[in-house]
Amino acid sequence: MFSKSYSGVKYFGVWAEETADAFGKRDALAVLHDVRERCRDEDMRNEHTAAAVAFLEASATRKSAFREFWDALDIIDPEDRWQNVNSALNGIVRVLGGH
Repeated sequence: MFSKSYSGVKYFGVWAEETADAFGKRDALAVLHDVRERCRDEDMRNEHTAAAVAFLEASATRKSAFREFWDALDIIDPEDRWQNVNSALNGIVRVLGGH
């Protein structure tokens, strides 16, 4: 879903599937950053969030931060939810190498 829109696009005459994956990761991380910003006021447990988490998790060797991110969205208190989502997102960024 996230890298598909970039797949098969010529980049300086070379098919750049690795670039498509990098752009896909960037887009999926942007979704998670948006989730973090909106999770205090909105229920962000939706298909788009789930797809972004699944896309990023598929390329990671350590999975715990992704579970923590999703679990944090279930927290009832808005401030606690944001704090846990923020912490899990920082963990995801570290797992992915600081993207």
